[in-house]
Amino acid sequence: SSEKSAADRLKLLGAAICARAEDTNSFLVESRPMKVYSDFAASLALLPHPAARTKLLRICGVSRASYVARCHGEEAAGWLRSFDDVSMGAMADIVGTSPTNLLSYPRVCLPTTMGGLGITRYSRIARLAYAASRANSVDQHALVDAFYRKTYPHWVTDGGSGRGAAAAGTRSAP
Repeated sequence: SSEKSAADRLKLLGAAICARAEDTNSFLVESRPMKVYSDFAASLALLPHPAARTKLLRICGVSRASYVARCHGEEAAGWLRSFDDVSMGAMADIVGTSPTNLLSYPRVCLPTTMGGLGITRYSRIARLAYAASRANSVDQHALVDAFYRKTYPHWVTDGGSGRGAAAAGTRSAP
């Protein structure tokens, strides 16, 4: 039978626990439907101010993907790519361009403390988020900031506070 038994997979505290790692992504698609996030992203268009829409997308929209990346890492790559596509589509709507055009600007994905718009592409940082979660003592933001500094050194600026402090080895209160 192609159906998975309850013993092969379960949802525990929102995480997709599967007997085989390769089943994780398909179970996430079933147990965490993207429609919920797509509906949230679409509802942002109802707000009149682009700055408010951007802030809500950046702050409220990401908790699901952040959790999935921390729990599953690269096992959830397909689900995380779908999440990223919805995020980029919503951001493209906010700035009035296409998602393809938007992705040609790496600064979109940089944290705001580095001069970016703060729209995290979780499929790109899944391995780092998972490693930080597994280590339990490593600051995920510091790892992600280091990744961006190495990947986009010419785009990164050191404006703002918060995560910039994390990259320097200190963490400011949220």
